[in-house]
Amino acid sequence: MSLAEKQGKSVELLVVPAVDPYDAMVQTAAKLQAARLVTGVSSRMASEELARNIGLAWEQLPPPRHAFSLEVMDPDRPSIFVNLGPHPPRLWPEDVERSLIVVRRAHVQYDGNLELDADGLAATRDRLATAGRTESAAEAEMLLARSIWARGRGALAHEHADRALNLVRDSSPSAEKATVLVEYARLAMLAADYARAEAFGTEGLAMAEALGLDRLRASALITLGTYRGASKIDMLQQGLALALDLNDLQQIQRGYNNLAELLLRR
Repeated sequence: MSLAEKQGKSVELLVVPAVDPYDAMVQTAAKLQAARLVTGVSSRMASEELARNIGLAWEQLPPPRHAFSLEVMDPDRPSIFVNLGPHPPRLWPEDVERSLIVVRRAHVQYDGNLELDADGLAATRDRLATAGRTESAAEAEMLLARSIWARGRGALAHEHADRALNLVRDSSPSAEKATVLVEYARLAMLAADYARAEAFGTEGLAMAEALGLDRLRASALITLGTYRGASKIDMLQQGLALALDLNDLQQIQRGYNNLAELLLRR
């Protein structure tokens, strides 16, 4: 209870009379249609044996048996996870962390002008979405959009960008959502869709400022200052100055390139 309350979760104790504790646990989980049953370790048996006993009790439930996940928690070592019944492919906590590392590595590869493993990144996106990590899945989707656009496949890139945007449209402000908004605005600007560039660039800039994401601020300022032209060249210059302070080579290149084009048009 104390652990749940520290996380801001309310807890109600439920007393279930039973002769066999394993039967009580699985029957209660089934009747409540629980997604996960969490239990502590036993002082009388190994965690693997405890999980097996609970699994055997689940097999005695009358069909159709409700499927759920079992977590055996041990404060001194990683939890043991078991699926009881048919489940879609899912990620356990260590798999989620590995998938997030794949996305971070893909960012570094893209920023370094290295070719991405598109199939591997798409698979990671799907795994994150299955695990409920929607915003991280959207971040991976937008990385695919950026990579595909760089290869000259604009229409397909915008399809990926639209999917990324749909994944975060109703989510709370976050670094992942800000990334999607700012990159969506950049792709819209490159496609001369200035209304979308304005809307999503402005929203992304405000979110980046609120969250202290300076790299995204620089990118959004350069995007908004570029398509608005000479009247807002100061915004582009502000973004370039920020990129220089951050030593963000990608945004420095964008800023100087876009600034030169604006000055040539004068």
